[in-house]
Amino acid sequence: MGDSGTATTRERPLIGAAQQVRHLKDRGVRFELTDEREAERFLRESNFFFKVKAFAKCFSRYTNPDSEHFGSYINLDFAHLAELTRLDHHLRETVLSLTLDIEHYMKVELNKMIMDEGDDPYELMASFFNSERERKVRVLEKRVDLDSVRSKAPTVMGLSGDLAAQDAETVISALASILHLASDSLDGIDPEHTERSLAGLGGSSYTRGLIEKYGDPGHMAVEELGIDRELVSLTKRAPIVHDFTALALCYMHIAKSENARGDAAGQLRALRRRFMAHRDYFSKQGELKNGLAMLSEVMDKTADRLSRP
Repeated sequence: MGDSGTATTRERPLIGAAQQVRHLKDRGVRFELTDEREAERFLRESNFFFKVKAFAKCFSRYTNPDSEHFGSYINLDFAHLAELTRLDHHLRETVLSLTLDIEHYMKVELNKMIMDEGDDPYELMASFFNSERERKVRVLEKRVDLDSVRSKAPTVMGLSGDLAAQDAETVISALASILHLASDSLDGIDPEHTERSLAGLGGSSYTRGLIEKYGDPGHMAVEELGIDRELVSLTKRAPIVHDFTALALCYMHIAKSENARGDAAGQLRALRRRFMAHRDYFSKQGELKNGLAMLSEVMDKTADRLSRP
């Protein structure tokens, strides 16, 4: 028997690539564009089942209980899932590249402002750190579960003695346990990064600040990039699309270097070509089709703007 503390609510057997293919096939996934042998190779050497299967939620199922296909996916081929994992990878690469540039040029701008103002940089940074500390406290006040914290007090006190131990393993183990307890009380929220997470762009104070300065991403996609208003409206339920739009708009306003802007334009054009390579795969899935169309427009229009002198 395993440790009850680590047992999951629903245990699932470990299955090989061939069984994973059969599992997908039993749920209506076809293997016409990609045959079963190639799918097995893909699941063994290029990707992993849970990432591939996660994209199946983008596709419709038969919902009529009287249908012999009830619960099975409609018009879903393994090639569609494999393509989405590849697009996800390419999108992440571009997002990382753009965000690194944004971080760099924000630091450049901050450094220039400090030099131009002539203030004591140490006092300025001390003020910033104090402000950050106060912000984190406000975040914790809103989100921390005080009852959960109090219930863990005896455990934390029991671990406190281990923090003074001589051997490093005991100290590190105690510290890890305390951090784990803190994470539980915060429902897994990391106050250091919660306001900066790209996944949380939709409602973060960071995005609210961007909206105040530059406007709502959807509105700016129409006004500044010239994207069709109806297409923007059709993708309101796709936060990743609008998060990427916000990222593109931020880049346009923050990155000033012509070389960086030219490189980014090239990346966006290459990404758009990759996204359009198999767009016919998703022509019958409304949300996917609209989301890809919106992303394509954002990439194209942003690349055009970044290429202008």
